Amino acid sequence: MRTNPEDICRIVSEMDRMAGLGFEACPCSLGGLVAGLGHPAWEVKLAAVVGLGLRRGRAAVPHLLELLRWEHTQPIYGQKDSVGQDLPKEWTEEQRAAYARRWRLKSEICFALGNCGDASALDALILLCTDQKEDYNVRAAACKALGQLRDPRALPALRVAAGDWEFCTRARARWAMRQIEG
Repeated sequence: MRTNPEDICRIVSEMDRMAGLGFEACPCSLGGLVAGLGHPAWEVKLAAVVGLGLRRGRAAVPHLLELLRWEHTQPIYGQKDSVGQDLPKEWTEEQRAAYARRWRLKSEICFALGNCGDASALDALILLCTDQKEDYNVRAAACKALGQLRDPRALPALRVAAGDWEFCTRARARWAMRQIEG
C-alpha cells in the first residue's frame, strides 16, 4: 500500500519541525525530496530519505544510491564490538555525531530502497548486509531490504548474514531468506 502525498508531507514536515532545520522544498514532490538529499544537514537528508521510501517510487532509487555512495566516502569511525557497548571515550563530539549520522542515514536508505522495490539496489544491499565495518543496524536494514526485493541472487549473502554475531541482523537475514525462498 502506498502512502499518499499528504501523509508524506505531514511526516517529513514533522521530522523537519523536530529538527528545526528549515526544509524548504515541498516534501510532497519527488523533486522536493530529492533536493532534500543534498541538504547540508544530515537530519534533512534523513527526512528526505524517509519521504522517498514512503513514496515507494523507483524513480528515487538512483538518488538514494548516490547518497549511499556519498556516505561511503565519509570517514568511518569504527563499529562497536557488541550491542550496548559505549562509544570510545576518546572520540570527539564530531566523531560521535558522524557515527550517529552514518548508521541512521544508511539504515533509512536501506529501508527506502527496499520499499522502492528496484533490483538495481541489489548489489549495494548485498555488500552492506555482511560488511562487518558497518553498524549492525545498517546490516539488519540491508537484510530487510533484500527480503523486500525477493531476489534469489541475495541468498548467498543472506546465508552469511544469518550467522552474524548480532541478533537483529541474524533475524532479519533469516526473515529475508524466507521471503525469497517462500
